[in-house]
This record gives sequence, structure tokens and C-alpha cells, in this order.
Amino acid sequence: METKMRQGSLRNWLVLWVFLFLSIGGKSQEYTLQHRFFSIEDGLSSRFVRKVIQDQRGFIWIATSEGLNRYDGEKVLQYTKGQHGLPANDINLLFEGPDGLIWVGSWEVKDHDGVMGGNLKASFFDPITEKTLTFQEYFGDKAPFEEEDLFGLYMDGNRQAWLGTYSGKAYLYDGSRFELLVDNKGAHPISYALPAGEHTFWLLGPHALLRVDSAGKIWEQDALPGHPSLPFRISFLENGGLLIQSYWYLKVKYPGQELNQQYRLLNGETMDLSPYWKIQEDSRGWLWCFRKNNLEVFDGAGQRIADLSKDLKDPEQYAFEVPFGDIFVDADELAWGIFQKGLLLIDLRENIFRAYLNEQGFSLRSMIPLGQDEVLANTYKGMYALGLSSGKAEHLFQGLSLQGMGSIRAPDGNLWIALHGNRAARINLEDNSLELFPIKNQDGIGFDSYCPFVDKSGKLWMGTAGGIAVFDTASRQFVFDEYLNQHQYLGGKAVNWFCENEEGIWIGSNDGLFLLSSEGTQIQKADGLPSFYIFHIYQESSGRFWLSTRGGGLIRWDRAEKEIQQYNTKDGLSSNIIYAAYPDENGFLWLPSQNGLMRFDTANQIVRIFKDIPGLPSNEFNNYAHLQLEDGDLLFGTINGMVRFSPGDILTRQRENTKLNILEVTQFSPGSGKMEDITGQIRRKGLLELTSRRRFIVLRFFLNDYFRPEENRYFYKIEGLDSDWQILTEPQVSIAQLPYGQYTLKVRAMGQDGYMAGNELAIPLHSIRPLYLRWWFFLVVAAAITGIVALLFRWRLWQLKRSKLLLEAEVARRTQQLEQKRRTIAAQKAHLEEMNAAKDKLFSIVGHELRGPLMYFSNIANRISYAVQKKEYDALEGLGEKAKNIAGSTNDMLNNLLNWSLLQGGRLSFGQGPADLQAVLEQVTETYQEVAALKKLSIEMETEPGIRVQPRADGLAILLQNL
Repeated sequence: METKMRQGSLRNWLVLWVFLFLSIGGKSQEYTLQHRFFSIEDGLSSRFVRKVIQDQRGFIWIATSEGLNRYDGEKVLQYTKGQHGLPANDINLLFEGPDGLIWVGSWEVKDHDGVMGGNLKASFFDPITEKTLTFQEYFGDKAPFEEEDLFGLYMDGNRQAWLGTYSGKAYLYDGSRFELLVDNKGAHPISYALPAGEHTFWLLGPHALLRVDSAGKIWEQDALPGHPSLPFRISFLENGGLLIQSYWYLKVKYPGQELNQQYRLLNGETMDLSPYWKIQEDSRGWLWCFRKNNLEVFDGAGQRIADLSKDLKDPEQYAFEVPFGDIFVDADELAWGIFQKGLLLIDLRENIFRAYLNEQGFSLRSMIPLGQDEVLANTYKGMYALGLSSGKAEHLFQGLSLQGMGSIRAPDGNLWIALHGNRAARINLEDNSLELFPIKNQDGIGFDSYCPFVDKSGKLWMGTAGGIAVFDTASRQFVFDEYLNQHQYLGGKAVNWFCENEEGIWIGSNDGLFLLSSEGTQIQKADGLPSFYIFHIYQESSGRFWLSTRGGGLIRWDRAEKEIQQYNTKDGLSSNIIYAAYPDENGFLWLPSQNGLMRFDTANQIVRIFKDIPGLPSNEFNNYAHLQLEDGDLLFGTINGMVRFSPGDILTRQRENTKLNILEVTQFSPGSGKMEDITGQIRRKGLLELTSRRRFIVLRFFLNDYFRPEENRYFYKIEGLDSDWQILTEPQVSIAQLPYGQYTLKVRAMGQDGYMAGNELAIPLHSIRPLYLRWWFFLVVAAAITGIVALLFRWRLWQLKRSKLLLEAEVARRTQQLEQKRRTIAAQKAHLEEMNAAKDKLFSIVGHELRGPLMYFSNIANRISYAVQKKEYDALEGLGEKAKNIAGSTNDMLNNLLNWSLLQGGRLSFGQGPADLQAVLEQVTETYQEVAALKKLSIEMETEPGIRVQPRADGLAILLQNL
């Protein structure tokens, strides 16, 4: 099917747009304005804001009618007179002093005989201790004047204080000393004086601007109008002029000129300030100008770039009224406008993105260059010729349903476009015709075409929803090769992208990556690569590929090292559905995705995300809707139009003026069982320390990008431990159980607009080994153990020696005891033997002694028997008497034997005498007379009468009987 263009020649149309582009010439810079409201709902102590400043750490300080506020992007801290000693709750004087203290107070400026000033009360708030010092407490004896004499005050950009007194003196205070600048000897009060060169100074005198010397002599004088009010402030402008500020008008003084209202621009021209009653310069050279109920902004050339009465949807709600209207521009060029109901934060920036076909419901699918300044845009609404300079689009081939997908320009100049509905289109630019081709396999089954590709040999390939087809020039049909479309290869698979190199044609599909030979006859699946759903292939080098995937994020495939690195939302990407990866000259990859545009830094893997930014028509981009122009500009299509930008324009502002600062550091204390604030300690020492008992630290920080602080992003890395940057979900790092050693904690931040902060935190981090794990402790312990072992050895040796001595003594004692026992036993044995001998002797004696009496009794018995027989009864009486005597003698003898045995056993006691020896001898002799007579023995006793002995009589008798 071939169709001619309906609205004239495409070639003629291209010429027309080139003409339009040339006639338009350079286009002025576009700007984007965003704003948000900040008031008591965000934590301010009052809607009535008096002044705003930013300190050197980046905190925003806000003076209100109900106290002083500090904002860190996350929360607002409130300070009041009652709790923190401020001089008043309603504050309109607010500066940061030379030493970092916040100068706060009230200044009720009044007319003093033509000079505005006086009624100034200042105190000095310490942000660290949160205590307020009075004038006397802060200055002590350094101030050359009393607080009551203070008439005016001005703090310059270097945080030097310029002060004046009622008594006509002006001073400069640099944080250490006061320097007297002017002394007019009390001629009139001086609010403050600023240097004018040649040892002279500018100051406000009675109804005039004066240039005076140090003695107050007037060298130059400009009269000041007193209606409706006199000026109360002078300050230097960036262009070298002096700004004189009244509540109702402005005047400018340039060297060699009289007072006027003409502001000198950077291009040498002037701008009339008469409509405005207050202006504020910023670091970009822009001029913020207040007028009644409006705020206008001009660039350095005097071009108005913003008018809040027109740019805000409801400007009436932001009423700016004297004396409370003011503007402050912070380090990030964010404007803080003071108005009746709080603060208006205004983010005004150059627009780096240019949108096309937006707000018209155009969903872009692909783009093809038609010339230097025009592209063919394929959309769901059809094909359009789009002029990049003018932004105008012409609908081509109206009446046809042409919903293009991927597209390409063939070497012959024809355009090939994949279409929904199982078709492909070829546009011939020579005859302005369009031809449609069906996409069907050999069985007549149709497939949606996705992506056309022409290889180095000129062969046209078509990736489809069900495999790969090649254009047969002979039959003028797309043919599905049976081999290539086998199930294990590309059959039934969505073929999304082609990339050709010296090895062949790399094909991205919904089942991974395939390599097709240059001849198109052999195909194989990439080894070692998971089956990602691949949308786009970018070959960085012969061995490295970047794969954009559906659901898998961004894949870096290093074939030489056989390494695969996957980056997804966990690594900071805004989406895991990425449609393409385009490099720029600075090593970045640009990634259109389903949720924002990303710039990926291949060196450090930091991702910058562009979302909800003016100029971007949508956050949702489309597959195949990406193109890089010859000049390096990138075109990306979204579901609501197309965007063009130059990566170099974005690179020109790599870093913000914002700073990343430590907000708070807390560490767990085992003593209290709580987290303790150690912020001051960290600031003094400059390092973090983890000990064996205090091994948990939480570091909180803030980035002074205040427009949408919740969208600021933070990254950290512990050098010496981490190889890559880690993404933080909140502005804090928690560190616990870190391996022992010395590290560096590094923290980076990215503002809500995607720019990196101007600084990087690098904090030394020491994880201190406990004493028992240090090398010298091991040496000490080893030495101690060695010493202890030596002592134990010596003690043991001493103990053994002592034990030996004790044992020897014990052995000797036991030996002695045994010897004593042996002797006792021997003695007992001898005694027993002696007793046995005595017993034997006793028995022998008994036997011997009893033999006589028994024989006597036997003899008497015989004699008695004989007498009885003979009836000699008279003889029997004598025999009985004799038997009686013999029995008594025998009894005495037996007692004597018993006593003898007791005597032999040592158990006989002789008692205490005295005894009569002769009587005892007679008794003993008488006892033995009968026995002796029987034996025919005679017993004779010879003794002297009167002899007495010591033993008792019975004992002595026993002794004598046993002789």
C-alpha cells in the first residue's frame, strides 16, 4: 500500500521550518518558578515574620513576633524570652556575628533631628548552649561605649559589625576589637559608617547622605527627601554603588554622581528603581524588586524574568506590606519572601528542559531526524513533523491510523517505522510516499512490529512481538527465518533492540541477550547472563555493555571479567523499568524510565533524578522514544509530549551552593542506658570514636536545600570498609559493631533538583580496640603470664621444698612414733613374756607349793583313815587341828602367790607404813612352820625388836612371803 502526503511536500515543509528557525534567531532564556508556603503549620512560632538570615552552618534563622526560630529542613526549633533569655519575643534585629553567635534584639528606628536610628536593644544568642548573653556579658570591658549609647547597627557579608552611637562615633567590630572610624564630637548621632575610600566614610547625617573623614569633617553631601520618611539604612551594591533605603523609596549613589534611582546593569545600561521601595541582589546578578503587593525579578541585563502578580495562581493571598515586606536569598538561591501570613519560598531557576507537544495528550513512541532542526515524531495520535526551534508540529498522513513504535533511517534515505497492528511503514522522502507492509509469519500469524534495524550489509531486520523477521527485497515481504525463530532462540519472543559490532548483531529480547552472526545464519544466547527483559543495549567498549531492562533496572555486563552488576531502586534508581541508556561526553548515562529521568554516574554510581521539574512534560517516559541529535542534545518522549535538553547545560552547574552539615551526633551510654548528645565533642575533636562500651553512634545531618527538603537524597560510605556508596532513606547514619580499625565516614547529599551539595562530609572514624585486644596488651599479658608462671614455678618449687621438709619432718615424727610404738610393743612383749614367765613360774610355784600341803593333807587323810580304823578317836582331834592349820597356811600361801603375781605386774601397792618388822616376820614364819615341819625343815628368825619400816604391814608381809 502506498500513500502520498496530503498536506504538501514534506521537503517543502522542511524548508519552511528552516526559514522559520532562521527568522526567529536566538531565543531568550526561559525560567521556571515554583513556590511553597511556610508558616505556623510548618512549625513557626508566629505567622508574623520580621527577618530571615542564614548562618555559616546553613541553618535558617527566622525572627518572628513570638520568638526566634531555627529551621534545618526537617524541624523548627523555637527560642523565647522566657525559656532562653531573649531580650524580647518580638524581634526585628537579626544577624550572625563574627564568632557565630546570633545577634538578636529590637530596633525601633525613629527620627532624631533628621537622623534615623536609636532605641536599639541587642543581645547575643549562642546556638550551641542555647543561652543568651546581655550586652555587658558579651562585650565586657571591650566595648568603648555603653549599651544605652548604641544608635545603629549593620552587619556586612563578612560578618563584621558596623556600629554607631548617640554621641556621634562610628566603630568597626571584627570579633576581637573595636576600631574607631569616625568621631564628630557629638555633632549628631551616627547609625553606622561604611568606608568610602581615601580615609573617608559614608553615613546618614541630618537629612543628608554624608561622606566624612575620621574627625567628622564633611567632604561630600547629598540631600535626602524627608517625605514620606527618611532613609534608615545604607549598604553597598554589587555594582559598586551605595544603596540608600527608606521605608518608601530607594536612592542609589555612584562615585562622582548625585543621588538617583537608576540601577547600573551588567551590560552598562540602567534600570529605573522609582517604582520599587526595596531591592535585593543575589549571587546570580539577579535583582529582586518589591513594590506594593508585588515582587518582580530581573536578570543581570534588566530583563524581567518573574512577576509574582502574574506567575502565581493567586497572588492576592501573598500581600506584601510595609514595614514587614522583605526578601532574603539563601546560599542555594532560594528566595524567602516575608509577607503578611508567613514566608513564601520562591524557587526561580533557568529552565534546562524544553518541552514539546505537552499538555496536548501526545504520547511519544519514537523520533527520527528529518533535518538539522526537525524530527519526525511518532505518537499514538499519528505522525508529526516537529520543528525543534519553533515547537510547531504538522500532522502527516492524516486519515491513516499510524501509531508508530521504533523507527530508523535506512542508507537509501527511506524511513522505516514499526507500527501497531502487525504492520511496518516505509516513507520515501524522494516522492513523499508512504508504503505499508504486513508483519506475518509463514503460517499467516501476524505480530506487532517493535523495532526496525539495518545492519552493515544493508539487510533490514524487524523485531516483533513474536520473533525476528528479515525483509526480502525480492518478494518485498518480511520473512520469519525458521532457524532463527526456533523456540530455543527467538521464536515466540519479543525482540526489542539491535546493536551491531565486529562479533555480530546483539539482540535484546524479553528472554535475555542473543548474538546473531553477521551473516544472519547462526545465533546463540549470551553465556552467563540471566534472562533479563532487555529494552535497550549500549556498548561502552568491546567488553562492556549496559543493558536497560524491564523490571531489572540497569545492568552492567563486563564480558572480559565475566562480571554482572545490577543497579535498581535499592541503589538509588527511581524505577526498575528503564527504556534506554545514552552516554554523554562527561561519563554519565542518561536513563529515561517509567518514573523520571535519571543521570547515572558510571564512576561512582551516584544517580541524579529529575522528577516533577518544570520543563519535564511527564515523569513517565516511553520505550523507543529516545534520540540523540548530532549536536549532542537528547530527545526523550513521554506519555505527555517530548523533552529536549543538552547534557552539557546541566553539567555547567554540577554542584549546589548548599552545604551538608552535621546536625546532631548521639552515642549510647551504658552508664545511663540512653543516647547522649556528643555533638560538641565531635566538633572539638573532629572525629568519631567507638569503644568497647560505647559502640553505637547515630549521626544526623542536614542539607540546606530548603525548597523540598523531603526530596533531598543522602549517600554514605565508610572508607576502609565499603567499596560503594550506600543510599540512605533518611538524613542519618547509624553505626554499630564496626570492626576495629581507623576509617573515614563520608557523606554526600543531593538536593531536590538533583544537584550535588557543594561539600562532602569526611569524618575520621576510630573503632578502638579494647585493651585486651591490642598487640601491646598481648605482650603485657604474655609477660605477665610468663612472670606469673615463673612466680608460680618458684612458689611451687618453694612449696615442694617446704613440703619435702615437712614430709621429712613428718617421716621423722612418724618414724619416731613407730619406734616408740615398736619399743612399746617390745616392752609390752617383754612384759607379756615376763608375765608369761611369771605365770609359768606362778604355776610352777603353785604346783610346787601346793604339792606339800596336798601331800600333808593326803598324809593326814591316811592318818585319819587309820585312826578311824583303829578307833583312835583321840588322835583324830589332833589331826583335824593340824589340817586346819595346814589349810590356813595354804590360804596364806595362795594369797601370797596372788600378791606376788600383782607385784610382778606392777599392780601391787605397799601403801604407807610404818610397820613393825619383827611382828611381820613372826607372822610370816608362823605361816610356813607347818609346811616346813612337813618337809622336816626348821625356820629360824633373827631380828632386833623395835625396827619399823616404811611399807605397810600387809605389803611387807607379801614382800617377805615372796622372797
